[in-house]
Amino acid sequence: MQVIGLLAVFMLCKAVNTVTLKRAQTGKSCLSQHMLFTCLFCVCQGVLIFTLPPYTPMSFTWERTGLPVLFGTFYVVYMIFTVMAMRIGPMSLTTIIGSFNPLFPVLAGLFFWGDSMRWWQIAGLVLFCAALLLFNSGSYSEADAKKPITLKWVLFALLGLAFSGFAVVCTRRYCDLFGGYIKEYLFLFHVTGAVLSLPFVVYAWFRRRDELTLTRPMIGYSLGAAAAADVSNVIFMLYASAFDAAFYFPLMSVLGVAAVMLSSRIFLKERVSRRAMLGIAVSAAALALLAIS
Repeated sequence: MQVIGLLAVFMLCKAVNTVTLKRAQTGKSCLSQHMLFTCLFCVCQGVLIFTLPPYTPMSFTWERTGLPVLFGTFYVVYMIFTVMAMRIGPMSLTTIIGSFNPLFPVLAGLFFWGDSMRWWQIAGLVLFCAALLLFNSGSYSEADAKKPITLKWVLFALLGLAFSGFAVVCTRRYCDLFGGYIKEYLFLFHVTGAVLSLPFVVYAWFRRRDELTLTRPMIGYSLGAAAAADVSNVIFMLYASAFDAAFYFPLMSVLGVAAVMLSSRIFLKERVSRRAMLGIAVSAAALALLAIS
């Protein structure tokens, strides 16, 4: 029952995060502005992480530093390539390609950490991929599909997926090795993300100031998004090593997508089509297969 309750809170936080992220980034859409938001977002998360339990003093050691720093580095690089892909190609397809990052920790477990999969679990992963494609075709406007598909866009989108996947692999490995130090991991990730994105902001401030917009509503929405992200990240990491990776990471991805769809429909008035609803049914079947050991 506790797990179900936390998963419900996870979905609620994903919904809040979606709406506040959308509001925070309303306005200019360029690399400088997105890096400004990334820096602000990481700073807010780093400050707010102290408000979450447990309230014991955080403990840092060199052996627990490498993975969160790698995560923060991969996250910033992922943001750069994803924004560049969205600027020259369809946003919907860029987003859905990034949704395949749960496959990375699953594959890493198979090749490096001795995980095993049955044929029905492989079938579940195939259904999971099909569900993501259905979510994509049913959750976004057709206007984006009119943008040209170029090799450059494909390269940027795939690089964004790769670095996003590498980041999730770092999270899974950290939870396997140091499961009791969640806040330390998230804090170091936030610091790394803020430090690495800051040079972009400083450069834009002196050379391209007209590309930057920082308003009180943006700061407020960023704080809301950061708080929701912190809570959902803590919940995500609590159980990352407690379940089979082939089941857990697709599960959390589907719950996140479902929360995004519902919140977009309710608060942002975006239409959810029959294909998207079919995607929910297919993802349920995929998770059922992945859960069978």
